Amino acid sequence: MKQANRVLAIFCFLMIGTACTGPAPNQAASSGELPDRSVAVQPAVPSAPLPVSAPIQNRVAVVPKPEMVAAYYPAEDDIQMDLDFDGELETIRLSTTDFTINNVSCRSVVEEDFFEDDDPILDEFLITDINYLDEQREIGLMVRGPSDDPVTYFYTWKEGALEKIGEIPTNIPDADEQFDGEGHIFGIMRFSLLQTWFGKATWRLTPDNTIEPVPDQVYPVKKYTYMEQIYLKVMLPIYMNRGDAAPFMKLAPQKVEFLASDNKEWVQIRGSDGKEDGEGPIGWFRVDGFDSIIDLGLRPDHVFDNLSNAD
Repeated sequence: MKQANRVLAIFCFLMIGTACTGPAPNQAASSGELPDRSVAVQPAVPSAPLPVSAPIQNRVAVVPKPEMVAAYYPAEDDIQMDLDFDGELETIRLSTTDFTINNVSCRSVVEEDFFEDDDPILDEFLITDINYLDEQREIGLMVRGPSDDPVTYFYTWKEGALEKIGEIPTNIPDADEQFDGEGHIFGIMRFSLLQTWFGKATWRLTPDNTIEPVPDQVYPVKKYTYMEQIYLKVMLPIYMNRGDAAPFMKLAPQKVEFLASDNKEWVQIRGSDGKEDGEGPIGWFRVDGFDSIIDLGLRPDHVFDNLSNAD
């Protein structure tokens, strides 16, 4: 009897334990019901996406424009600057015989343009940040050139090598004023038509990292004293706008002023019309290089007095 009571007690104890614990989590109960998932690991709630870097043109509010985007540095000194924005300073040095970065000669890259020029500027060089939103700084090496034909050559430092990215037909006498830090370079360019004269030009750093003139420019004339005494000697047809099919009037012989040019075919002219302020009619005339005033078929010096023909 005692043995039977002991077996009955053990059986009751086991039944009570099973009722209290139930099936293990995520394990189906014997009744066929779905498992209890209240204690299962819940899927992570996705956090807000990380901000994507703004396109370069929209990063102005994120990347502050530096106060100075260009400066000259003396030759024969070791100049330290992070040229490629990798967090490491490069050591740049210009001497009369070599141009080095991190003590590695780059003469072969600049040899033909710079060291072989008739008049390279060997006492200083330029470091600029043409576009402060890209991750590079540029180096400028300048030459005076023959017959006062200056050129500035630009280079970048990429993956441990110096690369030429372009040139402009002028030097940089005022580094503070000639770069805007937004991809543009301003300077004075020699025209290639009519006479020896100069215009105010703009170049840009393109998305493919080359330097080129801003397209379809009309260049305002850089005024010099000799240009105040230019005289038109014959009747000159002038056009209201570049590209017009026909002239709108003929300008009579008088003192004239050149205002602008596209450096291709058109020159803007203003007559004095006998007025002290020189505010006469304004129009455009066509030129074929240095050889001809197109609508007249005459050489420029047969049409105007006191043109400059300096070489």
